[in-house]
Amino acid sequence: MGIFLLFLRAAETAFLYAFLLLVLYLLWKFYSDGAAIPNPFAHRPELILKSDEGNEIEFSSAKYAAMDVIMVGRGEQNHLILPSSAVSLEHGKISYERNQWWVEDNHSRNGTYLNETKLTTKTAILDGDILRFGDQTFKTHIIERRTIWKK
Repeated sequence: MGIFLLFLRAAETAFLYAFLLLVLYLLWKFYSDGAAIPNPFAHRPELILKSDEGNEIEFSSAKYAAMDVIMVGRGEQNHLILPSSAVSLEHGKISYERNQWWVEDNHSRNGTYLNETKLTTKTAILDGDILRFGDQTFKTHIIERRTIWKK
């Protein structure tokens, strides 16, 4: 009985390794034949902010593509600099988490508003929302784009 169980365990281990090797071979074969490689940022929809003056800020551009948190404020250390005295040095932040764009106030003097509601907690941004940092107002546009990279 003992030798039979040892044989079964050895056979089980051999089949497991054979299966894993087959999966690895198929993955290698699939990607080495010039198949498309999924874009790691394809899951992230574009966030575009349009100001009242017509300026557009695209958060899908190369400048922001790898950032999960975008600091907003008047200070030079921010990613998005808004040169207005009504905007605090470190006013707030825009982030991408859990498949959603979010906005958050950083205890600014003049507040961060979403659809004219002053923010006290991190809040989800939806397409068409009106976002205001101090006196700087933007309309949000969220665009879902799926792309792939070719090898």
